[in-house]
Amino acid sequence: LSDADGAHTIAFSAVDVLGNASAAQSLSVAVDNTGPAASAALSPAPNAAGWNRTDVTVKWSGADAGAGLASCDAPTPVTTEGASQSVQGSCSDLLGNASTATALVSIIKTPPSITASRSPAANGYGWSASAVTVSFACLGVLGAGACPGVVTLNEGAGQSAAGSVTDLAGNTS
Repeated sequence: LSDADGAHTIAFSAVDVLGNASAAQSLSVAVDNTGPAASAALSPAPNAAGWNRTDVTVKWSGADAGAGLASCDAPTPVTTEGASQSVQGSCSDLLGNASTATALVSIIKTPPSITASRSPAANGYGWSASAVTVSFACLGVLGAGACPGVVTLNEGAGQSAAGSVTDLAGNTS
């Protein structure tokens, strides 16, 4: 007899003390020691950089070639900001064999911030006697993208400089 996964046939017969023999018989037995293949799907799916900017639900599914799939864990909500948050769920087959899948979830819901500063400062009338450079500073909770470069404003009235930054999840300020 084998305990390996798959179908097995056991042939048997009986002989009593007087030598009387029964007809040969067989019994088919299926063995399944292997858990189902568990997998995870994120909803919504992450962007091309692997990030989400909203809460994520991890949905668990499985496939079992042996006894058949019995159940998988209920969907798991992930609401906390963070990088590569490990979430696990499992599936079981009809014999109680189980397997676990792991999903990595990265969420940034808080947009990055951007501030601008000028040099030199304006005089009391709001003017500068030389070119003005505008520098940007960017700060993101979990990875702001590239901050805009320095902008130089030359002679003229009413000039302005604008900049924006986008984090890895696609949040923009």
